[in-house]
Amino acid sequence: TDGISNSTSGVLLETVGENLRMRGYGIFLGICNYRHDIALNYLHSFSSGTVDGVINMVGGIGANEAYSECAGLPVVTYLRPGSSPVCLDVLGSAILALEHLWGLGHRRIGFIASSGTRSPEVPVDERELGFRQFCAKRNIDFCESLIAMGDDTPKSGYAGASKLVKAGATAIFAGNDMMAVGVLQWAHEKGIDVPKELSVIGYDDAPIARAVAPPLTTVQFPIVELAEKTVAGLMLLMEGREWGQTEMLSPKLIVRNSTMRA
Repeated sequence: TDGISNSTSGVLLETVGENLRMRGYGIFLGICNYRHDIALNYLHSFSSGTVDGVINMVGGIGANEAYSECAGLPVVTYLRPGSSPVCLDVLGSAILALEHLWGLGHRRIGFIASSGTRSPEVPVDERELGFRQFCAKRNIDFCESLIAMGDDTPKSGYAGASKLVKAGATAIFAGNDMMAVGVLQWAHEKGIDVPKELSVIGYDDAPIARAVAPPLTTVQFPIVELAEKTVAGLMLLMEGREWGQTEMLSPKLIVRNSTMRA
């Protein structure tokens, strides 16, 4: 995996580990901190016979590269079309979040893109694609000033909030909850009331989304189901079988106190 600083990643890995233990397997975790070379070293070391199967959660390592480095070991590349038994409708869920803000009367919506969602199979942030499609659907004059680039950290959310509010945004959709927390921090320091003056939506429904003030409206994806189906898919490969068609799961919107009518 790239890292576990995002609390959602920690919950996911704990759930994957529990599912493996239920089947009599342990988990060997390699954290590469977004370093392509370190990730390749981990995958190559797995090919020596130390493991029975691999779940590749590194965004920058595609399914073909992972399979090649693992020298024929069973490999599931997490949430990649065709290479995982389960994927997420990320684009559709982004539009769901934006429609919520639109329904509250917001017409200047800012977006903070998530760098961690890009991969060789999906080279663009599907949340950003959803944002652009939403603007086209609603006949909104698209403005690049309403997009900020983030790196999944509160610091980048803080910087993005400053840019987007200056561009006139009355609501911000952040590509993950950690960046949304940065938006809340910026608003607090600037004396901007959330949600009366600025509505904020995150993505992930990480544990921190319920702990901040105000609690975050966010897009929740089914971590338990994702973990269970990912592990089940790996087990099938280890048995010499296949899972058939990739199943698409739809995240849902969890409305809390960080959004309100404009």
